[in-house]
Amino acid sequence: IIQDNSPSHPGFLRASGASADSLQLAVGMPVADEEFLASVLLISSDAFPIAKAYEVWHPDGDQFTLTQAAYQRVSDDMRLEIGAKVPVAAAGSPPSLVDLALQQGAVVTGEQSERLWIGRDGCEAGSGMGIAIPFYQGDQVHSVLVCFA
Repeated sequence: IIQDNSPSHPGFLRASGASADSLQLAVGMPVADEEFLASVLLISSDAFPIAKAYEVWHPDGDQFTLTQAAYQRVSDDMRLEIGAKVPVAAAGSPPSLVDLALQQGAVVTGEQSERLWIGRDGCEAGSGMGIAIPFYQGDQVHSVLVCFA
């Protein structure tokens, strides 16, 4: 789950605390084995963001659908609207980090721009580093969290 604009969120406990205004967004991730074990919460400040983009993609047959996103210090042309759909990489074309995480069923990292900024033209503007973390429901990948630095 991605929560953007944390200081104005009613459930954000530090909203009235010191430095709360600089804490821009939070990403909550479940940790599970055979059953739920715990949650990890990453909080990113506006002054020193963990990454530039945080996106949750759901595999849907031959495409991925963007269901959540938050961006820090990214130009408007690199942002995608919730509901954006992109095709799964065709054979012979470079797979995105989302494709690789789905194929391997494990965390993957990358730094090639065509793998990072899925669904965007002009990938050179988004070059950098990225990580994709698949999350499961049962034995199926339910969603993939992608963070770009």
